[in-house]
Amino acid sequence: MAYASEYYDAQYSITFESLVNYVNNTYTYLSVDYTFYQTLTASAKTPPPILDLVGYLNDLKDELDENVNNCTLYEEYKKRYEYAASILFNILQSCKVGLNLPLNSYVEEFLSITNNFVTPPYVNTNEIIQPYDCGEETPTAGSLVLLDEFVIGDPGELPDGSTVYQNDDMTSKPIVFVDGIRVTYRVSFPGRHVTYDLGAKELTFSSPLNTGEVVSIYI
Repeated sequence: MAYASEYYDAQYSITFESLVNYVNNTYTYLSVDYTFYQTLTASAKTPPPILDLVGYLNDLKDELDENVNNCTLYEEYKKRYEYAASILFNILQSCKVGLNLPLNSYVEEFLSITNNFVTPPYVNTNEIIQPYDCGEETPTAGSLVLLDEFVIGDPGELPDGSTVYQNDDMTSKPIVFVDGIRVTYRVSFPGRHVTYDLGAKELTFSSPLNTGEVVSIYI
């Protein structure tokens, strides 16, 4: 769906037409013309920037926190939040290694979860689609960069039972995932939470990290 060597965020209309001529083998003067005609439509969309996706997850986390004293709603929002966080983790990982095929379905699923399971309407911009910034290599304005990723217990990494992670490159409060689930900074959160010390460039987890858990840290 390229036009003049560029891909556009637009609706595409594809028309197919074929004229078929049937001739009778016995009576050659007898022929039938038949026209096949079909129009298909397709849409090319630009996914929201990574930081927008993180913002949607933060909004869902706010809903979770607002219902912390409502047992029924809290459990429902907790499931949605953890589900959305795992999808966002898959999006970030797929971006990082260049797996483009599943990204569209991941993004649509994520947007549905964070919008009360209703896919928000999309209005095409009719503009050229720019390269998507996954933030996996060089930091740029508005990008999300993978600072570190490791498995607890691996040689050279944090051992089982660790609660403190230190990295001098943490120049701002990072976004932290453990096994694909985002870890909150809310101290009152009943599950695992994390605190950040800017001066020491340290993250402190409220409960010990266990062997085999995958920690991903983004800034």
